[in-house]
Amino acid sequence: MRISEEAPASAAEFLGEERVNEAIRVRTARLPGGFRLDFDDTGTFDITASGTLITWHPNPSARQDLARADLLGGVFAVALHLQGVLCLHGSGVAIGDDAIGFLAAKGSGKSTLALALSVAGAQLITDDMLAVHPGPPAEVWPASPEVHLLEDSAGELRRRNSGDRNSMRGKYRVANLPSSGVTSKRCRLAALYELSPRDSLESEHAARRVRLPDGTAVMRLLRHPKIGESLGRVERMATFDRAARVARQVPIYRLEIAHDFSRLPEAVRQIMSWHGAEPSLPDGG
Repeated sequence: MRISEEAPASAAEFLGEERVNEAIRVRTARLPGGFRLDFDDTGTFDITASGTLITWHPNPSARQDLARADLLGGVFAVALHLQGVLCLHGSGVAIGDDAIGFLAAKGSGKSTLALALSVAGAQLITDDMLAVHPGPPAEVWPASPEVHLLEDSAGELRRRNSGDRNSMRGKYRVANLPSSGVTSKRCRLAALYELSPRDSLESEHAARRVRLPDGTAVMRLLRHPKIGESLGRVERMATFDRAARVARQVPIYRLEIAHDFSRLPEAVRQIMSWHGAEPSLPDGG
């Protein structure tokens, strides 16, 4: 990555725009050999050279913490996509030598679950952007060892600290994770779970999984792209091909999970048992 004080070149084909939140938009454009993401608050990021070069043209008032968030999110997702990676809106942990991933819309609890699993003996691989190389074998690539929690999750998990809250994006950044609770290795992908939070479950367990047929599994993966709708329309066939390759190798489940913080340790125990591990988190911990 490099920073340029020069104005971005104008030779770009506009593809569309989306909202990061109510106040911030991002505009997507095609460049020769890459793509451009232009954020209202942080500036313009040009991703070129098959995803190996990122040039940031910062706005005069751009905050580095927000630029970092954009890099670790949408910008890196586009860069990795150009390198053949399937980037999904999800979190991932390693249990032993294998990775499992959680896919969900914003606010569904994937970051909360990933953090709870890492406290219980798993290792955090990534939060918010799940980068899956289709292989074979399918592998999850690691990202920054931190999670971002909404207000309720930060409070329940005792991670609320006003100094770590992003007032513009509305999440708490948890970056002080112990080294034993994170990994920087690429891990073979053993399973993907699409979260389906439930107020109550008929089962006695706090978590229940249902394996999806291959065709349904591919379509579920395509629900959770990280590269954004504008770019997604342009790169639809490449994304579909990668999703199909992953679904042929990896079981994909619907994960019905109790939407209840008091049952989170129970759900953690259940998930770890599916992957041959016992949690180190005591009852009530």
